Amino acid sequence: MAWPLLGTSFPCWNASTPDGKQWLCGCHSVSFAEGGKFRLTSEEIPYTEEVWFFLNKYSQLSSMADKKFQEQLRHFEQICKDAGLKLTHQRLVIYTELLKSHDHPSAETLYKRLEKSLPTLSLDTVYRTLATFEKLGLVHRLETVASQARYEALGLRHHHFLCEACDQVFDFFWPTFDTMHLPASLGEIGAVERTSVVVHGICAACQAKKTG
Repeated sequence: MAWPLLGTSFPCWNASTPDGKQWLCGCHSVSFAEGGKFRLTSEEIPYTEEVWFFLNKYSQLSSMADKKFQEQLRHFEQICKDAGLKLTHQRLVIYTELLKSHDHPSAETLYKRLEKSLPTLSLDTVYRTLATFEKLGLVHRLETVASQARYEALGLRHHHFLCEACDQVFDFFWPTFDTMHLPASLGEIGAVERTSVVVHGICAACQAKKTG
């Protein structure tokens, strides 16, 4: 990517992230879009060294994210091959959509997102495909207070905060927990395959609505 000379002006790029995080460039704020896409606005801001660092850093992160995405797809293909599971177009599209999603979609949500591009897809197929992926250790299922399972493609180890007001699921990391030794008594109960934490509460947005 070619960068303009410092001291010139360039258009302010605008978009959104799932967490609504904003980045500041001088006196202007720049928001990121999910998927790394920028939308051009009419506003122009000075092209300073800070802005260059910001754009250059984001370009590197975007490239790293794309590389990780491709690695996960190759891992998916290998797992299917090792399990003797035929890599159909529908399975690939469903898994790819999960990789791209940050909102832990339900089977119904996935179906609605894909039904236009895959007219032959049925809700039953989505359910069965997700169940197969779960057995292969490719996805994680999370039960919500509404008793509706939500799904995500397995990646970096993390845990979940579940808002009991809006049913949104938020990821968080807890390295201290991840390195803890489980009680030895668990061995008497059975073999532990994986551990995760689900924190129930009210998210900041829902709290603000109550107090506002």
